[in-house]
Amino acid sequence: MITLVNRNSILVRENHTIKLWVQKYWASNSGKDCFALYARRLQITGSDDNSCWIWDQDQDQETEDRKVEVAESVKVRWLEARTRFSTVNLQQSATYNVYFVVKVKEQKMLNVPLNVKLVLPDGSKQETQRSVSSLDKWERLLVGTFRTAYNTIGMLDISLQQVDDKWKERIVIKCVEIVAQD
Repeated sequence: MITLVNRNSILVRENHTIKLWVQKYWASNSGKDCFALYARRLQITGSDDNSCWIWDQDQDQETEDRKVEVAESVKVRWLEARTRFSTVNLQQSATYNVYFVVKVKEQKMLNVPLNVKLVLPDGSKQETQRSVSSLDKWERLLVGTFRTAYNTIGMLDISLQQVDDKWKERIVIKCVEIVAQD
């Protein structure tokens, strides 16, 4: 049994406290700021309903001892995950790629188009469809690319969604990555 104590990712599991991470920072090879915004930091529609989503743990990719929470859809028609992030946290005059890191555990969910969107501080939008092509393997779905500048400081709106009458099952969301191009 996992119980969320607060949004700062302190969990109690069978009377043991576990620290889970909601955000990670690292520097690219050229020293530019990069971030991962883990699933618990995202707004996932219906994620508080256990009949729609389950929360599990996964290893962080770089550090074996760090655990992160991932959200797995049980059976949803309304698949939506979104977050906001301030460009003030990023290196100026740098080009960034934004990704959703996801995997699917159900064969029928392979190659299903997912709508991804990036809205920049100036209001311009990048929208496209991406799909997961491998079963039970983390994949980065490119949401968009942008360049930071002093006159474009503000909030990024990042989203992934697929809303229709078809059930979406066993789609696992790990994080949104904002990664500098080197």
